[in-house]
Amino acid sequence: MQQRQNYNFFIKDPKKAMISLVLTLVFVVTLLIMAPPLEEENGPGEPPQTENVGQGTIDTGIVAPVITASEAREMMESGQPYILLDVRTLEEFERQHIPGAISMPHTELADRVTAVFFDLDARILLYCQTGRRSAEAGRILVGLGYTNVYDFGGIADWPY
Repeated sequence: MQQRQNYNFFIKDPKKAMISLVLTLVFVVTLLIMAPPLEEENGPGEPPQTENVGQGTIDTGIVAPVITASEAREMMESGQPYILLDVRTLEEFERQHIPGAISMPHTELADRVTAVFFDLDARILLYCQTGRRSAEAGRILVGLGYTNVYDFGGIADWPY
């Protein structure tokens, strides 16, 4: 007669082993329930804020700092180099613009800016008519890696 092999050679007391297993599972489940949720940058279930612009995808969740018109003027008069970008349409630019501004409509910005401005640390001051397009342009520029971008809103608020 052939003898059956006992595979429970490492379990001396099956009842204690079962209790130990149940307690371990309870502990793990409790840890999972009590652990703080992972922080999500865009909120639960929301996709990352990216946009296909020009030749690639950029992060549009980061915005350029918003400054006042007087702060922008101080930067312009400081003697430090800067780029003044008017992101309105060419027609709006031709009607009225701040002296020294360069016209680059926000709809063309992602395609043109890197070909014109190579220095990602250049100080760039943005404006449009009311501030909506300059905010969008700021997100595009920061998303492309420009590090020194400032949005001073609209020419409508430019008293100088």
